[in-house]
Amino acid sequence: MTGISSAGFTSGFPGFDIAGAYTGKYGNLGGELFKGGKKGMAFDPLTLGLGAVSSGFNFLSGMNQAATSANIAQAQLAAQNAAIVEGRSQAKGALGSSIWNKVFDATTGEDLAFGRGLREAMFKTGPLAERQRSQEMEGRRGLVGLEGSAAAQELRQKANRDALKQSLAERQAGMAGMFGPIAARDVGTFFV
Repeated sequence: MTGISSAGFTSGFPGFDIAGAYTGKYGNLGGELFKGGKKGMAFDPLTLGLGAVSSGFNFLSGMNQAATSANIAQAQLAAQNAAIVEGRSQAKGALGSSIWNKVFDATTGEDLAFGRGLREAMFKTGPLAERQRSQEMEGRRGLVGLEGSAAAQELRQKANRDALKQSLAERQAGMAGMFGPIAARDVGTFFV
C-alpha cells in the first residue's frame, strides 16, 4: 500500500502507512512516551520548552485575533450607529424644511408675491406702457406716411382698375350666358 494509508486517505508522504506507524513498522516513533521511558519523562527538555513557547505564541496570537475581531465588530457597530444617527438627522432636517416652507408660503411668501405683483403692475402701467405707446405711434406714423405716398396711391388705383375690369368681364360673361354670345370686347380699352 504505497501512497494510501490504511484508513483509505492519501498520505502526503508516498509509501507511508499510518497503521504501520502504530504497529511499529517504522520503528519506535513515539519513543518511550507511553511506556514510562528511561528517564521518566515523556519528552526531552528541548522539545518540552519549544512546545511551551509555541503554545504561548499560539495563545497570544489567539488573543490578538480575538481583540482584532472585537475591534472590527466595534467599528462596524459604530459605523451602523453613525449611519442611523445621520439618517435621523436628515429626516429631521427634511421635516423642518417642509414645515418652514409651508409657514413661509402662508405668511411672508404671500407678502413677497403681492409686492412682486404690485411692482410688475406698476411697471406695466408706467415705463413699459409709455414705451409700448410710443412704439405703436411710430408704427402708425410710418403706415400713414406709406399710405400717403405717390407709389401707394398708384398701387391703390391699379388695384381698383383691375377690380372694375374683373367685374365688367363677369357681367358680360353673365349676359352672354343668358342671351348668347355677344361680340367680344377688349376690356383693356375701357376707360376706367
